[in-house]
Amino acid sequence: MHQQCRTVVIGAALIAAPMACTSRPPVTTVSPTTTPAPAGGRRAADSTALTSATRYATGREVYQFASTGTVIVVGDTSAHPDTLSTQSIVRYDSRWTASGLEVTGSVTPGAKGALVPFSATVDTATAQVRFAADSGRTPVTCPASNGAALASVREFLSAVPRSLAPGASWTDTVTTVACRGGIPVTTTARRHFTVALERAEVVVAHTTSAELQGATSQHGVNVQLTGHGEGQASQRYQAQTGRLLDGVSTVDVDLQVGTAGHLVALRQHAETRVTPVAR
Repeated sequence: MHQQCRTVVIGAALIAAPMACTSRPPVTTVSPTTTPAPAGGRRAADSTALTSATRYATGREVYQFASTGTVIVVGDTSAHPDTLSTQSIVRYDSRWTASGLEVTGSVTPGAKGALVPFSATVDTATAQVRFAADSGRTPVTCPASNGAALASVREFLSAVPRSLAPGASWTDTVTTVACRGGIPVTTTARRHFTVALERAEVVVAHTTSAELQGATSQHGVNVQLTGHGEGQASQRYQAQTGRLLDGVSTVDVDLQVGTAGHLVALRQHAETRVTPVAR
């Protein structure tokens, strides 16, 4: 049972690390106000002053996503941590429209993975990401085609900041349903964002607190999953252009996985880095 549970979880992107299956459109609840930036914003002594707040840059971009996750069985000192590392390349073109940020591109998972195209609209005011493939989708069933590849893109796009104005802050709540190692899992994540100007870079940081719950029947056996996670992330943008320079996120999740009366406690740590690739 221990090995089965580790297999269920290690293939999952819990909160932040894109190593899982696809999710349907997030149902998002957002705090009603955004804290305005103070006059001049927050700057280090040698910061580059901005005449006005920069907007997230659009156009053609290529990024590498690299994730590493480990999971252990709590209390099992004889077991070695399971580790999974993934890598993908995301290429896209984006533009601002009346509906938000429109993004069209592709993701190539791994060194020999097949290219997976996507088209999405991002409402940065609510962190809602709508893929064209989401239209008319029935409730999530696992496994899902191209799930892991599209999950990484959805996670990336949901973090596009609503503001790059130094001193701004906001809170949102994002609920997603996704396949996690064959289990449809609902994740409700509350995120708090802050924006600061450091030298010639805008740093957007956010913390996440999330609750996870899911269940499925595997070979006639009912399997359930519950958990709580805490994460943090940071993205750096060019202050003058709004272009993403890089991003890093970490998350720690405590889980209970298994059948009723036979739950196994697991602890997962995941790290994800996003870096630009020469076009």
